[in-house]
This record gives sequence, structure tokens and C-alpha cells, in this order.
Amino acid sequence: MHRDGQLTYLLIHGAWAGPWIWEQTAAHLSKAGHTVVVGDPLGQLEPGVDQVAETFETAMRRLTGLVDKIGGPLIVVGHSGGGVFASALAEARPDRIATLAYVAGFMLPSKTNYSEIAAQQAPDWGIGPHLDWNAQQTTSQVPVEAAVEVFFHDCKPADARATARCLTLFPEAVRSAAPVLTNAQFGRVPRVYIECIGDRSIPLAAQRQMQRLVPGARCISLDCGHAPMLARPETFCAALIELCEGS
Repeated sequence: MHRDGQLTYLLIHGAWAGPWIWEQTAAHLSKAGHTVVVGDPLGQLEPGVDQVAETFETAMRRLTGLVDKIGGPLIVVGHSGGGVFASALAEARPDRIATLAYVAGFMLPSKTNYSEIAAQQAPDWGIGPHLDWNAQQTTSQVPVEAAVEVFFHDCKPADARATARCLTLFPEAVRSAAPVLTNAQFGRVPRVYIECIGDRSIPLAAQRQMQRLVPGARCISLDCGHAPMLARPETFCAALIELCEGS
């Protein structure tokens, strides 16, 4: 899964999305000669897996197992809630990761949930007020119109709507995870934060608050909404390739 001496990109999606969200990114990076592996933390591509029954622990076992199969150092890219997985991977396998890259991602202190950050922002901001929940409040889904307006507003309208329809149920036990992170493990992995200036899901103020709470990450700013891999794929991939060249 790797070429000798070359870094491998491991791409991890956020809540309600799936491995499919990285299709353009993987194609661009591969065309540029880079090795790409797309993570599937909830086993969406595995037959017989009940995604909504997955837990953060089962997702992490799947991801660490994937990392252990990949040779060479990694650039781990976590989009949105996928940043929590990226941080936990750095805690579990710090020697395997050359760089953590958070794309409008949850770069959080140890034992902290993003809801604690969101509570300090405008309460009606983001996707939270729009979610459809099951009766037990254990899974949620994003309505198509809300996804278009909050996640994909700067994408081409047809692409935004088609992508919004692909979003799936997501288990709250995974979305609310707050893993333990230590300076000795997570803290020694280099980090980059790719902030999305026009994000309607995670406001820029929250992105920058996370950068203050977990200091030391290099910052790259993109003039886009929450999904740069869809809205500005060439610009986004250029930023990722720059990370590879600088690692």
C-alpha cells in the first residue's frame, strides 16, 4: 500500500459522511503520484455491518488495524468530526504518523467533546438545530436541505444536493466521543490545521478556539465552506500535497 520512502495519506471522514466523500481527493492525490488510503471507521463498506450500532472503540479498532497494515509513515487527514479519530490514532500510534491534518476538524483537548466548544459559540449556529433524531436520541441524520445550506453551500447546486442525499444515520456514541490524549503520545505528533473561512457548520471562531486550546498546529486558511474537498478540490489537494512535501 505504499512506495518505499513515500508518505501515505490516510483520509478519515466526519459524521454522517462516508468514504465516498474523498473520491475527488483520492483521485487528485493519486494522479499527482501519492499513495492514498481511505478510512472507513464505521465499516460502511463492509458487508453485514450495522453502522448505527458501532461505537468509538469499534471504529478505532478498525482504524488502528488499518494503520498497522500500511507500511511507511502517514499523513492522517481528519475532516470535521474525523479529527477526533485522527487525534486518537496519534495517541495510539504516534510513531507511525508524520503529520496530523485537521480539515475544519475537531482538534480538541483530552477528554473534551466538541459540544463544549460549540456551547460557547452562537447556540443556533451549525447543523445541530437541524438534526433529525431517533426516538432514543442515539442516532441522528441531516435533512437534505439543511445539509445543502450548512455543509455544501459553496458547492455546485446539483453536486450539493446529490452529496446531501448520500449522508447517512450516525451514532451519537461515536459523535460525542472524547478520548484521552497525552503529551507523551498525541502531543509529539506534528499538526496542521486547515481552517475553512466560510464554514457554516463549524464557525471560524470555533476553529480558531480549538487552535488556541491545542496550540502548536501550523495553520492553513482556505476561502471555502465546510467541505473543501468538494467545493474547491484542486486548491484543497494542493494544500495536502504541500503538507507531504513539507513533512
